[in-house]
Amino acid sequence: MYQFNRINIYPIILFLLTSSIPVYSQFYESGTDPASIRWKQIHTKHYRIIFPADAEESGKQTADVLEYIYQAEGKSLDHYPKKIPVVLHNQSIVSNGFVVWAPKRAEWFLTPPPDNYAQSWINQLAIHESRHVVQVDKLNQGFTKALGVAIGQQAVGVVSGLVPQWFLEGDAVATETALSNSGRGRDPAFEMPLRTIALNGDYQFYDKAAFGSYRDYVPNHYELGYQLVARSRERYGSDVFNLPLDYVANEPYFFFVYPFNIGLRKRTGLVTKELYYATINDLTSRWTEQQSAMPYEINTPVNQIPKIHTNYRSPQYLNDSLFLAQKTGMAQTIQWVSVSKNGKEQVVFNPGIVNTERFSYSNGKLVWSESVSDIRWTNRSYSVVKVLDLHSGKEHMLQRKSRLFSPSLSPDGKTIAAIEISTHNVFALVLLDAVTGHEVTRITSMDEIQMPSWCADGSHVLLIVNNKDGKSIKKVDLITGWFKPVLAPTFQNIGYPSDAGEYAFFSAHYNGISNIYAVNYQSGEVKQVTSAQFGAFDPQPNMYNNRLLYTEYSATGYNIVEKSMDATQWIPIEALTDHSVKLYETLAAQENFNVQDSVIPKTTHEAKPFRKWTNLFNLHSWAPLYYEVNTSDVSSTKFYPGLVLFSQDLLGNLISSAGYSWRGYNAFHANLTYKGLYPMFDFTFDYGGQQQVLGSSTNENYQINPQNQSTSFAVRSYVPFVFTRNRYITGLVPQVKLSYSNSYLYSNVSDNYQRGLWETGYSINVYRYLRPSQRDLFPRWGAVLQAAFQHTPVNTEQLGYIYYAYGRMYFPGALKHHSLQVSGAWQQQHAKYLLFATLLNFPRGYANGRTEKMSMATVEYAFPFAYPDWSWGIFVYLKRARANVFCDIAENRYRVYDRNIQALRWNTNQMLSVGLDLLADANFFQIHFPVSIGLRTVYVPETNKVQPSLLLHVNFN
Repeated sequence: MYQFNRINIYPIILFLLTSSIPVYSQFYESGTDPASIRWKQIHTKHYRIIFPADAEESGKQTADVLEYIYQAEGKSLDHYPKKIPVVLHNQSIVSNGFVVWAPKRAEWFLTPPPDNYAQSWINQLAIHESRHVVQVDKLNQGFTKALGVAIGQQAVGVVSGLVPQWFLEGDAVATETALSNSGRGRDPAFEMPLRTIALNGDYQFYDKAAFGSYRDYVPNHYELGYQLVARSRERYGSDVFNLPLDYVANEPYFFFVYPFNIGLRKRTGLVTKELYYATINDLTSRWTEQQSAMPYEINTPVNQIPKIHTNYRSPQYLNDSLFLAQKTGMAQTIQWVSVSKNGKEQVVFNPGIVNTERFSYSNGKLVWSESVSDIRWTNRSYSVVKVLDLHSGKEHMLQRKSRLFSPSLSPDGKTIAAIEISTHNVFALVLLDAVTGHEVTRITSMDEIQMPSWCADGSHVLLIVNNKDGKSIKKVDLITGWFKPVLAPTFQNIGYPSDAGEYAFFSAHYNGISNIYAVNYQSGEVKQVTSAQFGAFDPQPNMYNNRLLYTEYSATGYNIVEKSMDATQWIPIEALTDHSVKLYETLAAQENFNVQDSVIPKTTHEAKPFRKWTNLFNLHSWAPLYYEVNTSDVSSTKFYPGLVLFSQDLLGNLISSAGYSWRGYNAFHANLTYKGLYPMFDFTFDYGGQQQVLGSSTNENYQINPQNQSTSFAVRSYVPFVFTRNRYITGLVPQVKLSYSNSYLYSNVSDNYQRGLWETGYSINVYRYLRPSQRDLFPRWGAVLQAAFQHTPVNTEQLGYIYYAYGRMYFPGALKHHSLQVSGAWQQQHAKYLLFATLLNFPRGYANGRTEKMSMATVEYAFPFAYPDWSWGIFVYLKRARANVFCDIAENRYRVYDRNIQALRWNTNQMLSVGLDLLADANFFQIHFPVSIGLRTVYVPETNKVQPSLLLHVNFN
């Protein structure tokens, strides 16, 4: 995956219009690893590989494969990148990798997916992520390279935003497909969503295909991009995208005519949209021919056909007429649902973050695996097994801090078979007691093992085994630990094994379409069981009534299908013909290199310590101006003449910046955030400008030196605890902050000024809310609670203390995806001579002002009212229009000096405002990051005025 650095779109547009400097709101960091980890590194000719000490073997394997494939990776783009760091993480159960350019590095997460492709996960990461390195490093030429002299690595990062996301991911998938026997481009299930849309005549225009939709399902950048890249290379040659990348690198300032398009037109005669339509039309014709040459069945789904794209996966028999399935979709979060044969549906349970679509049911119990984050460290997570008793409705977790995947219940419901993947990537089949979670048996495997499924006899388990020869199916004797071959190895992405007495069912694609197949235990003969139009998966046999339950893919998603297990109708695979569109054949011929057909040389690498403390500062970017960006309000970005430097260590522990700005006076700034210890620390420092004077003195003998420069600093420490263990996102953030400024403060005790203001603040933030669906604007249920206390430990003569409490509740609205939010807050300060600034914002429409006691309440109602999927050239693509109606009410009290009575009296302000936010969620100028832009209109009855303001938010994820 190529991860864009988090870029502030507003300044980028300004840069592209004025040829000035691009601005980053912050530079991407994936998170932090536990402080206890010791790190090592290996230097090779083209890579610097950094890894935990207990992952040294993975580090050496990474070094070998990266150097071996280096030349092949850059061949078709005719570019061979400079040396780059590669950081390996082994504590997370996330299976991913990404490349970023500020600071420049690749990061890999070493735990393989529970359903990994038919090759080594490290090899897969190496091929895919190295291609991203080639793509982006190729941009470091011409104008972009010159810009890099002025602003550092962020130059390449911002220019890469002008390259279509479909190309970045599609080209990487094309490379993994060409350089191996098992890349995603060889799997019909990978092209299935796009093929289904095309054969149903539901052509999606380019912007919708490239930037997604809230109305309809859209295949992702990987699925779309592979087809565009592979078909373009088939028609125009392997170097077809060299020129488009050159134009982006050399002429990014022509963003308004999209430089990628200029190069693409010169090379192919087509711009991006035309290439998209030509590709879809050509593939639709070829897919139509494929479908005409292959007979397929039309089956009536058990479930009701949804109006919105919805998936029913891993169906299980509750009884002969009632099924259990996992339901997901654009309009809802994951659920277990029961579905009767007449299509009637009922929600059974709402789980947390399920990490595979496969679950298991037996004897009144349902088991699955969920991802659980570490309480503190973002790059450490776990996969835990959960059990739901359908009779009592009670859910419990078997083992905490485990790494167990794809659990399967024994026929009697007493034992669970699961796959354990250790932090060293050692695989084991583990049997657990379904009630206590105690380990019963452990069978270690030298190969990757996946998807355990119990046999009907209760003494054997079927497994997918993945090694250098591909994926196979084996039956494990739980007493002897012996692995008996069932299906010979293949580089097809086989999966979902299930036992049916004489046969084992599984999914594969011998005829070019993913279907259900059966292999005979005795003879080894393989036959096709289903003939799906688009794809069939998740076989679940019922041997007692000779029925087969499975899922079929359609234009509306995965649906549940049941049919008779009539072996006389099954087709031997020798009688099948594969008519699929094999774009990968051209790719493989162009590259003429295959890592899985090779013997990768093993080199002796010296692993040296990587010292975290001596590598904390890593200067990567700078700019000949100074800027500060508020990511919650990018329109508030301010620029000053000056200089700014950015640093971030490769482990993401220390993020820092330093700069100089001219604001009518000289000012110096420094910011540090350290995340490498259990509590995080922030430090800010500012110097310059005239000192602030608070209060006024009648003492004419006390002189304030106007030459003294203002100096301030602040230190903050906090711990972002995460307690999410189910479908509710839960967390707690305690915080303490100490700040100082050398301001002058008047003391009415001594009737003169004292120098130096110290402030200490304490706060706590607690949140718990239901995980939203893709369409939800806000959580359907949830709460956020905050409390803070601030005082001055030194300046007690002038200032007292202030505290507040705030709460917000989320409720479902009248219709789906509508949200009702109610919040309330209360603030009070015990004042002396001076007042603290308010910690709570005043109602919208009012400027923050003087306050000693304030209470306020807010009611908001947010709702979407259109999903237009409307495009206007390259300028804007509008996905959703939404509104937010609000009412703020507050009472504010503070004391004023009344000259009539020559004493302080309380002044009370009643504040009320109502308003409407109209927002559009859109993409601008073909840039991948979605932008929410709109107009806020506030009416204040007190002044009888309407106040409009601009709203702007950029989603950097």
